[in-house]
Amino acid sequence: MVKKDYLIIYSVIGIPLIILIFYGLYTMFHGPNRKELMMKEDFEQYFSGRIDTFYFDERNHNGKYAVLNNHTTCPIIRPWERFIETGDSLSKNKSSYILEVYKKNNTKLVLDYRDIDK
Repeated sequence: MVKKDYLIIYSVIGIPLIILIFYGLYTMFHGPNRKELMMKEDFEQYFSGRIDTFYFDERNHNGKYAVLNNHTTCPIIRPWERFIETGDSLSKNKSSYILEVYKKNNTKLVLDYRDIDK
């Protein structure tokens, strides 16, 4: 092979590989981290209804989920499991970190997603 052929092969394989490596390093150090992505997901969720049942999702690290009376599901975060029971009503507005739990004994519990890691 001629020197020109090696240059073409290295350009076709090497340049995209270098770009991919730099992109990976850039997103690793400057992109959103796992916590930021989870907070964004929590911020965008919306659900409202009375809890009918609970189930554990084995495919998702055995996470606890509530099934509401309107057949929507919502995740129950581990530190909050002891506060939320069947028959309680949940309300979470989109663009908010606040989860309101209306208990069966007519009390209201306010839980904040931003307090989870504290």
